[in-house]
Amino acid sequence: MHKSRFLETIPILLLTLMIALGGIVSIAQPTPNPQPTFSYASNYPVFSIANGDGPFVQGNWNVFSPSVRYGDNYHMMAFVLEQLADAEQYTGQLLPILATNWTFADNYHELIVYLRQGVYFYYNGTYNGTQQVIEWPFTAKDVIVTFELYFKVFGNPFQITMSSPNPYEVIFNFTTPNIPYALYTILSGQYIVPWEQYAPLLNSSNPANAVIPVPIGTGPYYLASQSTNLLIYYRNPVYWIPGRPFLPEIKVYGIYNPQVYSMLAEGQLQWASSGSNGPTPLESLFIDKNPQYYHAMMGFPNGTGGNNWYLYINNQKLNYWPWNQTWFRMAIALALNMTQLSDVATGYLPNGAVPYPTSWYLPPIMAQNWLSPQIYQQGFIHPNVSEALQILQQHGLKIINGKLSFPNGTPLPPVTLYNFVDWSDVYAQAYAFAQEMQTELGLQVQVVSVSPSTLPSYMEAGNYELAYWYGDDSWLSPYTVWGFLVIPPLVSIVQLSNGKYAANITALNNTEIRLPNGTLIANLTAAQEYLLNLPQLRAENSSLLNNSTIVYVANITAILKSTTLLSDWERWIPPQQLINLYIQAGETNNVTQLRQIYDQMAQIIMNNTPVIPFTTTEWPFEEWEDQYYIGFSTPQYMYWLNVYVGNAANPAEPIIWNIAPRPPGMTNQQALNFTQQAWSDVLAFLYGKASTATPPSLLAMLGVSTVTTTSTVTSVSSSTSTVTTTSVSTTTSTVTTTSPTTVTTTSTVTSSSNTGLYVAIAVVVIIIIIIGVVLALRRR
Repeated sequence: MHKSRFLETIPILLLTLMIALGGIVSIAQPTPNPQPTFSYASNYPVFSIANGDGPFVQGNWNVFSPSVRYGDNYHMMAFVLEQLADAEQYTGQLLPILATNWTFADNYHELIVYLRQGVYFYYNGTYNGTQQVIEWPFTAKDVIVTFELYFKVFGNPFQITMSSPNPYEVIFNFTTPNIPYALYTILSGQYIVPWEQYAPLLNSSNPANAVIPVPIGTGPYYLASQSTNLLIYYRNPVYWIPGRPFLPEIKVYGIYNPQVYSMLAEGQLQWASSGSNGPTPLESLFIDKNPQYYHAMMGFPNGTGGNNWYLYINNQKLNYWPWNQTWFRMAIALALNMTQLSDVATGYLPNGAVPYPTSWYLPPIMAQNWLSPQIYQQGFIHPNVSEALQILQQHGLKIINGKLSFPNGTPLPPVTLYNFVDWSDVYAQAYAFAQEMQTELGLQVQVVSVSPSTLPSYMEAGNYELAYWYGDDSWLSPYTVWGFLVIPPLVSIVQLSNGKYAANITALNNTEIRLPNGTLIANLTAAQEYLLNLPQLRAENSSLLNNSTIVYVANITAILKSTTLLSDWERWIPPQQLINLYIQAGETNNVTQLRQIYDQMAQIIMNNTPVIPFTTTEWPFEEWEDQYYIGFSTPQYMYWLNVYVGNAANPAEPIIWNIAPRPPGMTNQQALNFTQQAWSDVLAFLYGKASTATPPSLLAMLGVSTVTTTSTVTSVSSSTSTVTTTSVSTTTSTVTTTSPTTVTTTSTVTSSSNTGLYVAIAVVVIIIIIIGVVLALRRR
């Protein structure tokens, strides 16, 4: 070989070495997470939880499946799978989880996400027919496959593309910027799944139909056992938050509200999120059984919380007078006894939710933050049966023989209201509504119970007349709440510099839209008459595209005919102004500007009443016992508002980090001190201000004598190597605090690959060869 040519190859060889060294890093074993030992808790009941949503779907944990996504399986994935960030309800604040940081660039067209390193997907059990212990490194490819599948199943409204300049950075490129979508869908709206498990679904025409028999995640626990009524989780021994979680095992029961309260009363559940049991006060249900340690919360103590539930009217099924009239929907809202309905929903606790519904459809605490005082006060609806009857009479309706009738005397047809009987709180409200509508207004309403997973599928497909259901379950901002409730699927067109409109006419075939100027485009002929062909203008590089703007309009075809409508379940066609304001809100991060936009949106919504504002139910709600366990987020110290057990949209995962056995003799004040310190320590770790979330001082508060890590791991990686080695290391250290604490770490690790050692040896050999050859060439 010529000397100069060989020297030219040295950079290539060095690059090869770098890749090889990178391979060593990528197959590095995860660091075992030390487990505190609580000797005093050996006789404590296993920490058990439930949320009243009923049985689980055994053997399918596909995060993209609607039947899973709307069921309790998705709630309980919050202990196994994690998001890039967790969003706090009502405030919308983001907590860094799998992402350590993120930033916007290019005028919000780019979202750059920096991923946490040293994180692994973990599972110990049967996988693909064999017993395995899985440790897959978390990298950018997991994030990319997650959202490739998400866009394939749920659509990609902002035409996002993704790239990864390195294994721990992902760039989301938005064709049209949308800040809330970036914050609350990309960062905090989707569990991140492992590439190894989900990549095969990319070849499927419908990934939502695939069966994923077990969830494999980066979270604090892994699923050890599953049945329709019981899930058993074990602590993830390689979880990335040092020292957390404290609990070695969790049991989750798939039961309904009545069974939840029965188990709470017997001390068989330590944490629950079950709504009230209808007219029965919570005190008599379980609190009175052990009032010193049994507690419940139904809404914020200051009365500003609450979960907005609505009476959805299917405008496709009930598209006739008077159901399709705003005044009729408002009359129904005025006729409801909201105080009684809220008492039923909140279990008659003194800290129940706001008793009145709101016509701006926001939780009051959120509305206070975003709406002007005038709009805020205007939105409350106060019951007034006389006014409701007056409205009906003004439009010719009358009650004849106890039935509301048309002006010609014909009774209005009976309607069916869907709800779910085993959610005792809201079913009691739905039943009370039907009674009040019959008594006060003469409406004939039949209440039918269907399961919580079935009802959303009915609403998506439009197979209902009336439904009593909640709206967006994230409650992060007016944008997300209204986006789900009243914004339908949208179609983008272009307004040209001359004021005319252009679109991809071929793509619009069989899609009905209405232009911002009011022109209805119902078929291809109309599209060709009123729209210029956008692909042709671009091919011609037309000057009309200069200073053109993208405009979004409602997809009327989807509203009226789609069987999988993911928003606007009442199938309402909103005014174009509301759509324009919604798009504007998605393109700004300016708080002052957002408040002005939200005021205008609220006014339009109040003027139209697309759904009947029903009531504000108990939210957030939880039940807990602190005889054996502490660390809950409660009214005494509500460090995380998402107290609902599981809670798919906004996981209660940060709470499970803090829950620990209560040492004998610990006072309530000491328990509160621990909770505050535990939360402070975990925040310091998440934001990179501390190297551990569980310092000795925190463990001392729990009376921990030892912290041990003992694990035997057979790793399964993407590597094809099958060589096995065993390494054992023991580290003992003594840390002195106010009470001496000994921390002992013992780990036994069986690795499935010795590739790292072989690569290292190969690297050394190659370097020696290169040096030898270079020296030889120099001598020549």
